[in-house]
Amino acid sequence: WYLGEPVNFKGMVYPQFKRETHCINIYKYFAEHPNDRVTELIFGLDEGTVNDSTCVTALAIMASGVAIVLDCLEIDPQKIGQQSPAQVSRMLIGYLTDLLGKFAFLRYVQRRWIFECAEGGQMLRLQFNEESGEETYLVTNKSIMGDVKRVRSMLSEKILFFHTDNNVNTIQLVEDIENYVFDEKTGDIKKQQRDDTIDSLEYATKLYYDAPIFTA
Repeated sequence: WYLGEPVNFKGMVYPQFKRETHCINIYKYFAEHPNDRVTELIFGLDEGTVNDSTCVTALAIMASGVAIVLDCLEIDPQKIGQQSPAQVSRMLIGYLTDLLGKFAFLRYVQRRWIFECAEGGQMLRLQFNEESGEETYLVTNKSIMGDVKRVRSMLSEKILFFHTDNNVNTIQLVEDIENYVFDEKTGDIKKQQRDDTIDSLEYATKLYYDAPIFTA
């Protein structure tokens, strides 16, 4: 990308993504689709480490089947220090409260959360479930390329969109997607990229398509 325009798609993990197509305003969407409504709110969570961020993507599922990313949360240990599961759990509850304040139409919508299946993600999920009472799942049958293919398909079919305005952090996810590339030497997704936000999105879409069996 150069000055906001695509100049070379070689090596991109998500070449299907285009800002002019996939970045929308949800209130304008409601105005243009008056018969559509949010039926479910899904939160995908990627558990961080000492060096990686814990990220959450909030995905609104419409009655039409369209999925719209409303906001993202990034808890970066490089900025605020490493946090315990109890501390992160409180941040997640605060994030949920703030999100429901931003989008009043979500307050009576069913919610589900899906957490990464690594040990840290399992510990955080148990802590969060105990403190919040939210419905939670763990990622099962994890497949990196399976996640990529699913999101690619949603982008191609124009059923995945991103709400972007000055009141949300979705633009960070958008920028991460635009810079997400394969390693030309190995053919695998390049290491040490900003991918925590992307992982959280991929987990949210997994729960949308194939709810795991392992529940709270």
